[in-house]
Amino acid sequence: MSQSVFTKWLRRLGWALLVLVALGIIFHRPIFFEGTRYFIVRAAQQQNLDIEYEMDGSIFTTLRVKNLVATPQEEGPVRRLEIELLKLRYSLWDLMRDGLPAFLKELELHNAYIDIAPEQDLPPEKEQQPQQFKFPALFPEKLIISNLNVIIRNNDKITQVEDFDLTLLPESRGELRVEHLNIPGLLEWNNVSASTSYEDRRLELYSLQVSQGIAINKLVLDMSKLSEQQLGIKFDGDLFEGSVLAEIQIKDLNASNQMEARVEASKIDYAPLANMFNLPKEFAGRLDNLRLDFSGTPTQPQTWTIDLFSSVQQIKFQQLSIAGFTLDVETKQGAGTLNATTTADVQPRLQVQSKFVLPKELNNFHKLQSDTQFFIADAQLDHFTAFKGAVNAEATIATEDGTATGTAQIDSSSIQGDQWALTDSSA
Repeated sequence: MSQSVFTKWLRRLGWALLVLVALGIIFHRPIFFEGTRYFIVRAAQQQNLDIEYEMDGSIFTTLRVKNLVATPQEEGPVRRLEIELLKLRYSLWDLMRDGLPAFLKELELHNAYIDIAPEQDLPPEKEQQPQQFKFPALFPEKLIISNLNVIIRNNDKITQVEDFDLTLLPESRGELRVEHLNIPGLLEWNNVSASTSYEDRRLELYSLQVSQGIAINKLVLDMSKLSEQQLGIKFDGDLFEGSVLAEIQIKDLNASNQMEARVEASKIDYAPLANMFNLPKEFAGRLDNLRLDFSGTPTQPQTWTIDLFSSVQQIKFQQLSIAGFTLDVETKQGAGTLNATTTADVQPRLQVQSKFVLPKELNNFHKLQSDTQFFIADAQLDHFTAFKGAVNAEATIATEDGTATGTAQIDSSSIQGDQWALTDSSA
């Protein structure tokens, strides 16, 4: 083939490609909308839904879905699905240049009603699959949600969110407001509100009074480095008559989730906690102080470095009463120590000392290898039995591969019943 003929065919091919591109540009919207409608309607039919909606936009930068109504044709997981307006603004250029976290610029959702009754039981093969924490990599630079209503039915238990409003604006303060939130068997809140700020995908929530005894002074969710697989969380709140400060940094997000965390808590009382979550009322106590430093991969215990100190006061369980105890836990390079002891000059004197080796995987914690010693001095039997007297006890328990072995020794100078007495006993 001569050079002139090859050039002529190349020119014709170029013109043909140019015509196809021009036709694509001219007719891209109807092609896209009709193609999308076909797949959406087909997916809805598989869920026994008859769906109607309107769609417009430029496709390359914006997309709007209006007046979406999905009507169940027979009983199924979706009871009601209505959305007045869903608006997306995005950048394909930023997606190609910086990845998925930079794709979505703005999301608006107005007047949405969702009522679902998900399946009760998962298939056995799904129940056995481990669930790993996943944080959404796609998060908008601007978010506006108004009047979102959600009902989730699980047999006779209904989780309900009414009139949920959230505005996250990069240039000014926004607001979070929920008219009603009900989590069955747990919490029911009304008229919850807080102010928000949202600059460079750094969400800050201020002054959220959740309920009596629970207030979030400040919550920070730093998503500014999602493209680098990093996430930051800060929490400052008042919980159950006490306070909690926490700071968490996560790297390699949605993969290994390497974590560094620091938590401080003080003066948290068990009674309001028990009232809110319907916990046993026979127990009482107060977390006087807690300090926790953690680093490592959550699913790999041998990577954990832990430094934990806590102090618990005024412990009561039925007839047993302990003024307080302290707990120290340290781990490093797969091994750790635990020391727990009652407050000085408190009877009975209790002490626990343990050395242990952490497993490689989290689901093997029941095979923890440990060597633990228990000491009890001057335990008054009439505090928790019908007998009188005091005992001293010492026990050693070793665990390995889910099996425990141990020895124990109990000594007493005198144990008395209604019509008998035992002196200088040992077992």
